[in-house]
Amino acid sequence: MRQSMIHAIQMIKHFRFGSNFFKYFRFLLPGIMIPFLLICVLVYGTYGRSAVQSNYTHMQQAHQQSCFGVDNLLESIQNKYLELCSSNDFQAFMTLKNNTLSSITTSNYVRVIMDMTSQMLNSTELMDSIDIYSSYNDYLLSNRYSGTLNAVAPCWLAAYQEAGSETFTAVTENEESRFLTISFGVSYSKTSYGMIAFNINLAKLEALLRSSQDEPIFYVALTDAEDHLIYSDNPDYVADYLSASADHSTGSNSFLATPLFLPNLTFYSFINPAIISHAKILMYTLLSLLLLVSIILSFALALFLALNNYMFVSKITYQLQQNTGVPTDLSEETDETKYIMRNLQNIIKDKEQFEHSLIEKIAMLKKSQTLALQSQISPHFLFNTLNIINMEIANTLGHDSQLVEMVSLLSDILSYALNSNEYFAHFRDEMDAAYKYIEIEKLKYYDAFDVEWDVAEDIHPDCKVAKFMLQPIIENCFEHAIHLMTDRRGKIQIHVFRKDNELIFTIADNGDGIEADKLAQLRQFLEIMDLPDPHHIGLCNVNSRIMLLFGEKYTLDIASNNGTKVTITIPYLVPESDCKGENFL
Repeated sequence: MRQSMIHAIQMIKHFRFGSNFFKYFRFLLPGIMIPFLLICVLVYGTYGRSAVQSNYTHMQQAHQQSCFGVDNLLESIQNKYLELCSSNDFQAFMTLKNNTLSSITTSNYVRVIMDMTSQMLNSTELMDSIDIYSSYNDYLLSNRYSGTLNAVAPCWLAAYQEAGSETFTAVTENEESRFLTISFGVSYSKTSYGMIAFNINLAKLEALLRSSQDEPIFYVALTDAEDHLIYSDNPDYVADYLSASADHSTGSNSFLATPLFLPNLTFYSFINPAIISHAKILMYTLLSLLLLVSIILSFALALFLALNNYMFVSKITYQLQQNTGVPTDLSEETDETKYIMRNLQNIIKDKEQFEHSLIEKIAMLKKSQTLALQSQISPHFLFNTLNIINMEIANTLGHDSQLVEMVSLLSDILSYALNSNEYFAHFRDEMDAAYKYIEIEKLKYYDAFDVEWDVAEDIHPDCKVAKFMLQPIIENCFEHAIHLMTDRRGKIQIHVFRKDNELIFTIADNGDGIEADKLAQLRQFLEIMDLPDPHHIGLCNVNSRIMLLFGEKYTLDIASNNGTKVTITIPYLVPESDCKGENFL
């Protein structure tokens, strides 16, 4: 069990993304993840709509209460403004000339006005101060300070100068507090005499707006007729939202808008974005959790299935390694184990057939080797005899005789063929033997044929080839082509070149070629490595040796069209010390 587990893990590490584990994982992950995602969307849709609707209802109630409080405040301010404007003492003060401000009568006017403003301030905690400014005599009267406008700096002065009119609503501030200043112009008979500024403490106003809530769940805002933001407890958020919205009058699920008591003022309540984002955060959290669970569950199931699969294969592998044998009678079995075992049995049968075929081919090779041994002559006896013959010919006919040259060439060829037990030869030695054989044939045929050599220069002289593989092919050119030609001059073309990592030899003659049926029979002999009639034993011998030395991929190819062309293909093998990116032994 433990050994099978180790083997399974090794297979996963080896095959990685191509392993069954990752195939199972890729299949299981979508199947598990998609239902989880649907559950997440369903939960978010149900909870999100419920949460938004609940908060929206809550916001509506708070908005109505806040609007009611602000409207009451504005109505109270409007009444105070009308009360002051209708006072005779107030009218007399606003229309005084500069040279009468210090009179006793003026002091009486100021005392009455200050008593009125004190009562107004005492009637509400939200009001911080009431400033009365007479532009007719450039004099400011307030519960905080009095004097000319140049002598004092009221909190609303900057807003007053920016607005350019007596009537405006703005957020102002001094060193102590921030205010919502509501200013009304004062005019009689269409003549402007100044303004009255009611300064509402913003901190107390915000406390009023929040008084009906356990915790702040919304932002508030006050805008003018052109939808410019006058006041908000979160001005950045509200300003961005108002600038991005096309229509604020109808409201939405994220804000409510209501016109106030005073014309051209609108009160907004915005739901806290944290409330809206809470549902999104919940969905993202749930989504991340479900994704993690999907991955872990898919990983665990894929690992479980893969380990079962690998452990099953490992058991079979272990049985084969221990040589426990394979069942022979599986015709009644239908499960997966017996199916695999039945296929293994077929593989073993194929292997046995291959081994039997190989034994037959080895037997044929030994037969050919036996025939070669039977005809072998002692190399020393042959060389000594040739040397004696060569000396006698030289003494009799002279050293320049063609017979002397022929015997010398033959001696070199036999020395190359018999003096080594190696199956391989260097390229340069094989080409030298072929050249000397052709020189002998030239002497034999009185130079009645032409030879065309085309050897590529990029071939390493020490690359390995099959020993004595060219001479039998060239000999066939003379035996079946040059020897039979009487009407034209014979020609042999020998071409050697490299193609990728292969070395290719082509030997072609200009004879009459081979008949189609004989050519087909000869190709069949070469394919099955059989020994044909004695006329083509050289071809089959070379073909067999090449296949045995370099593999069945490499063989002879024979073509016949206006002559015969034999192509030999072998791998390009160079010594390791000279290898520069090439194949080597």
